[in-house]
Amino acid sequence: MTNYEQKLLTDLIDVNWMIKENKANKEMARFLSIAYHKINDELRESMGDDKYATFLRGGREMFAPAKG
Repeated sequence: MTNYEQKLLTDLIDVNWMIKENKANKEMARFLSIAYHKINDELRESMGDDKYATFLRGGREMFAPAKG
């Protein structure tokens, strides 16, 4: 992951948190949602669909409940 992609991921996480914090303010949540999708699209384009999908799958596996 490049520095640029790391920055996009950080921005994506920040905007996602802001969406959750502003759910009561529908206008702000809508604005933030648009920003989220724009950043997400930019990250996917920069990484490529295959790397992006692999990255997300790895993240899900990392935070999944332990099997046992």
